[in-house]
Amino acid sequence: AAARGRGIQGGMGKGKNHSSKRTTLHQKYKIQKKVREHHRKLRKQEKVKAKKLGVKVKELRAKKDPGIPNNWPFKEQLLREVEEYKEETAQQKAQLAKERKRARDKRRKQALAAANGAGEPSPKPEPKVVHDPRNPRTFFYNGLNAVIDTCDIFLEVVDARDPLGCRVQELETYIRSKKPGCTIILVLTKIDLVPQEAVAAWVKHLNRHLPTVAVRCA
Repeated sequence: AAARGRGIQGGMGKGKNHSSKRTTLHQKYKIQKKVREHHRKLRKQEKVKAKKLGVKVKELRAKKDPGIPNNWPFKEQLLREVEEYKEETAQQKAQLAKERKRARDKRRKQALAAANGAGEPSPKPEPKVVHDPRNPRTFFYNGLNAVIDTCDIFLEVVDARDPLGCRVQELETYIRSKKPGCTIILVLTKIDLVPQEAVAAWVKHLNRHLPTVAVRCA
Protein backbone atom coordinates (compact mmCIF):
# COMPACT_ATOMS: atom_id res chain seq x y z
CA ALA A 1 0.00 0.00 0.00
CA ALA A 2 2.87 2.33 0.85
CA ALA A 3 4.55 1.56 -2.48
CA ARG A 4 1.25 2.11 -4.31
CA GLY A 5 0.81 5.43 -2.53
CA ARG A 6 4.29 6.52 -3.48
CA GLY A 7 3.62 5.48 -7.07
CA ILE A 8 0.42 7.52 -7.23
CA GLN A 9 2.14 10.47 -5.67
CA GLY A 10 5.02 10.18 -8.05
CA GLY A 11 2.67 9.97 -11.03
CA MET A 12 0.88 13.17 -10.00
CA GLY A 13 4.14 15.13 -9.77
CA LYS A 14 4.69 18.23 -11.89
CA GLY A 15 8.09 17.18 -13.17
CA LYS A 16 11.48 18.80 -13.00
CA ASN A 17 10.89 21.38 -15.74
CA HIS A 18 7.67 22.71 -14.18
CA SER A 19 7.70 26.39 -13.19
CA SER A 20 5.16 27.85 -10.79
CA LYS A 21 2.85 30.62 -11.99
CA ARG A 22 2.80 32.26 -8.58
CA THR A 23 4.58 35.59 -8.29
CA THR A 24 6.02 37.44 -5.37
CA LEU A 25 4.00 40.10 -3.60
CA HIS A 26 6.53 42.69 -4.73
CA GLN A 27 5.86 41.83 -8.37
CA LYS A 28 2.10 41.70 -7.77
CA TYR A 29 1.98 45.17 -6.16
CA LYS A 30 4.25 46.53 -8.87
CA ILE A 31 1.81 45.37 -11.57
CA GLN A 32 -1.16 46.82 -9.66
CA LYS A 33 0.64 50.14 -9.34
CA LYS A 34 1.34 50.25 -13.08
CA VAL A 35 -2.31 49.50 -13.85
CA ARG A 36 -3.46 52.30 -11.56
CA GLU A 37 -1.03 54.74 -13.15
CA HIS A 38 -2.24 53.71 -16.61
CA HIS A 39 -5.88 54.24 -15.66
CA ARG A 40 -5.03 57.60 -14.07
CA LYS A 41 -3.26 58.64 -17.28
CA LEU A 42 -6.27 57.65 -19.37
CA ARG A 43 -8.63 59.62 -17.12
CA LYS A 44 -6.40 62.67 -17.36
CA GLN A 45 -6.34 62.43 -21.15
CA GLU A 46 -10.14 62.15 -21.20
CA LYS A 47 -10.48 65.28 -19.05
CA VAL A 48 -8.14 67.25 -21.31
CA LYS A 49 -9.98 66.10 -24.43
CA ALA A 50 -13.38 66.86 -22.93
CA LYS A 51 -12.20 70.35 -21.91
CA LYS A 52 -11.00 71.04 -25.46
CA LEU A 53 -14.28 69.85 -26.96
CA GLY A 54 -16.37 71.66 -24.35
CA VAL A 55 -18.26 68.55 -23.26
CA LYS A 56 -18.48 66.44 -20.14
CA VAL A 57 -16.37 63.35 -19.59
CA LYS A 58 -19.52 61.19 -19.42
CA GLU A 59 -20.57 62.44 -22.84
CA LEU A 60 -17.10 61.68 -24.16
CA ARG A 61 -17.25 58.14 -22.79
CA ALA A 62 -20.66 57.52 -24.31
CA LYS A 63 -20.82 55.15 -27.21
CA LYS A 64 -20.56 56.77 -30.59
CA ASP A 65 -23.74 56.99 -32.60
CA PRO A 66 -23.46 54.63 -35.60
CA GLY A 67 -25.41 57.10 -37.69
CA ILE A 68 -28.07 56.54 -40.33
CA PRO A 69 -27.65 53.60 -42.71
CA ASN A 70 -26.95 54.46 -46.34
CA ASN A 71 -29.92 52.44 -47.54
CA TRP A 72 -32.34 54.54 -45.48
CA PRO A 73 -34.92 55.93 -47.97
CA PHE A 74 -35.14 59.43 -46.44
CA LYS A 75 -31.58 59.80 -45.21
CA GLU A 76 -30.88 63.22 -46.77
CA GLN A 77 -34.14 64.66 -45.50
CA LEU A 78 -33.54 63.31 -42.02
CA LEU A 79 -29.98 64.66 -41.97
CA ARG A 80 -31.27 68.06 -43.05
CA GLU A 81 -33.83 68.06 -40.24
CA VAL A 82 -31.16 67.09 -37.74
CA GLU A 83 -28.93 69.95 -38.89
CA GLU A 84 -31.82 72.42 -38.66
CA TYR A 85 -32.60 71.20 -35.15
CA LYS A 86 -28.97 71.61 -34.10
CA GLU A 87 -28.84 75.14 -35.54
CA GLU A 88 -32.08 76.08 -33.80
CA THR A 89 -30.82 74.69 -30.49
CA ALA A 90 -27.54 76.57 -30.84
CA GLN A 91 -29.41 79.82 -31.55
CA GLN A 92 -31.61 79.30 -28.50
CA LYS A 93 -28.56 78.70 -26.32
CA ALA A 94 -26.86 81.81 -27.69
CA GLN A 95 -29.99 83.89 -27.10
CA LEU A 96 -30.31 82.55 -23.55
CA ALA A 97 -26.63 83.33 -22.88
CA LYS A 98 -27.15 86.91 -24.14
CA GLU A 99 -30.18 87.37 -21.88
CA ARG A 100 -28.27 86.07 -18.88
CA LYS A 101 -25.34 88.37 -19.66
CA ARG A 102 -27.72 91.32 -20.01
CA ALA A 103 -29.30 90.47 -16.66
CA ARG A 104 -25.87 90.20 -14.99
CA ASP A 105 -24.81 93.56 -16.41
CA LYS A 106 -28.02 95.14 -15.18
CA ARG A 107 -27.54 93.77 -11.66
CA ARG A 108 -23.92 94.91 -11.68
CA LYS A 109 -24.92 98.44 -12.69
CA GLN A 110 -27.57 98.56 -9.97
CA ALA A 111 -25.05 97.41 -7.37
CA LEU A 112 -22.52 100.04 -8.50
CA ALA A 113 -25.18 102.74 -8.46
CA ALA A 114 -26.24 101.74 -4.95
CA ALA A 115 -22.62 101.70 -3.76
CA ASN A 116 -21.91 105.14 -5.21
CA GLY A 117 -25.10 106.60 -3.77
CA ALA A 118 -26.49 107.41 -7.22
CA GLY A 119 -29.65 105.51 -6.56
CA GLU A 120 -31.46 103.71 -3.80
CA PRO A 121 -30.71 100.00 -3.55
CA SER A 122 -33.49 97.82 -4.75
CA PRO A 123 -35.37 96.13 -1.90
CA LYS A 124 -34.68 92.46 -1.34
CA PRO A 125 -37.52 90.45 -2.86
CA GLU A 126 -39.47 88.18 -0.56
CA PRO A 127 -39.15 84.46 -1.16
CA LYS A 128 -41.49 83.46 -3.93
CA VAL A 129 -43.78 80.61 -3.01
CA VAL A 130 -44.56 78.37 -5.95
CA HIS A 131 -47.94 76.75 -5.39
CA ASP A 132 -47.03 73.47 -6.97
CA PRO A 133 -47.87 70.32 -4.98
CA ARG A 134 -44.78 68.65 -6.41
CA ASN A 135 -42.50 71.47 -5.24
CA PRO A 136 -40.91 70.80 -1.80
CA ARG A 137 -40.87 74.55 -1.11
CA THR A 138 -44.66 74.53 -1.11
CA PHE A 139 -44.78 71.91 1.65
CA PHE A 140 -42.16 73.85 3.63
CA TYR A 141 -44.03 77.16 3.54
CA ASN A 142 -47.38 75.50 4.18
CA GLY A 143 -46.00 73.77 7.27
CA LEU A 144 -44.15 76.89 8.41
CA ASN A 145 -47.23 79.10 8.07
CA ALA A 146 -49.32 76.53 9.95
CA VAL A 147 -46.81 76.53 12.82
CA ILE A 148 -46.67 80.34 12.89
CA ASP A 149 -50.45 80.57 13.03
CA THR A 150 -50.75 78.14 15.94
CA CYS A 151 -47.75 79.20 18.08
CA ASP A 152 -46.79 82.29 20.04
CA ILE A 153 -43.35 81.17 21.26
CA PHE A 154 -40.70 79.83 18.86
CA LEU A 155 -37.50 77.99 19.81
CA GLU A 156 -34.57 78.35 17.42
CA VAL A 157 -31.92 75.70 18.10
CA VAL A 158 -28.33 76.71 17.37
CA ASP A 159 -25.13 74.73 17.84
CA ALA A 160 -22.68 76.10 20.40
CA ARG A 161 -19.78 75.20 18.11
CA ASP A 162 -21.06 77.60 15.41
CA PRO A 163 -24.02 79.67 16.65
CA LEU A 164 -23.93 82.28 13.89
CA GLY A 165 -23.72 79.65 11.19
CA CYS A 166 -26.76 77.82 12.59
CA ARG A 167 -28.85 80.91 13.22
CA VAL A 168 -31.26 81.83 10.40
CA GLN A 169 -32.07 85.51 10.73
CA GLU A 170 -34.17 85.48 7.55
CA LEU A 171 -36.48 82.98 9.21
CA GLU A 172 -36.73 85.18 12.29
CA THR A 173 -37.67 88.17 10.11
CA TYR A 174 -40.26 86.08 8.28
CA ILE A 175 -41.83 84.92 11.56
CA ARG A 176 -41.97 88.47 12.93
CA SER A 177 -43.59 89.71 9.71
CA LYS A 178 -46.30 87.04 10.01
CA LYS A 179 -46.82 87.42 13.78
CA PRO A 180 -45.36 90.64 15.22
CA GLY A 181 -46.24 89.84 18.85
CA CYS A 182 -44.48 86.48 18.99
CA THR A 183 -41.47 85.53 21.13
CA ILE A 184 -38.37 83.89 19.67
CA ILE A 185 -35.95 82.12 22.04
CA LEU A 186 -32.50 80.89 21.02
CA VAL A 187 -31.56 77.46 22.41
CA LEU A 188 -27.77 77.06 22.53
CA THR A 189 -27.15 73.29 22.45
CA LYS A 190 -24.08 71.07 22.91
CA ILE A 191 -22.43 73.46 25.34
CA ASP A 192 -20.44 70.55 26.84
CA LEU A 193 -18.47 70.28 23.58
CA VAL A 194 -16.94 73.77 23.84
CA PRO A 195 -15.11 75.61 26.65
CA GLN A 196 -17.30 77.20 29.30
CA GLU A 197 -15.71 80.60 28.67
CA ALA A 198 -16.86 80.45 25.04
CA VAL A 199 -20.36 79.41 26.14
CA ALA A 200 -20.62 82.35 28.53
CA ALA A 201 -19.41 84.76 25.85
CA TRP A 202 -21.89 83.43 23.29
CA VAL A 203 -24.80 83.57 25.72
CA LYS A 204 -23.91 87.17 26.59
CA HIS A 205 -23.66 88.11 22.91
CA LEU A 206 -26.87 86.39 21.82
CA ASN A 207 -28.85 87.77 24.74
CA ARG A 208 -28.38 91.22 23.25
CA HIS A 209 -30.59 90.20 20.33
CA LEU A 210 -32.87 87.43 21.61
CA PRO A 211 -33.45 85.54 24.86
CA THR A 212 -30.94 82.69 24.96
CA VAL A 213 -30.98 79.40 26.89
CA ALA A 214 -27.94 77.08 27.06
CA VAL A 215 -28.42 73.30 27.31
CA ARG A 216 -26.18 70.25 27.21
CA CYS A 217 -26.31 67.69 24.41
CA ALA A 218 -27.02 64.80 26.82
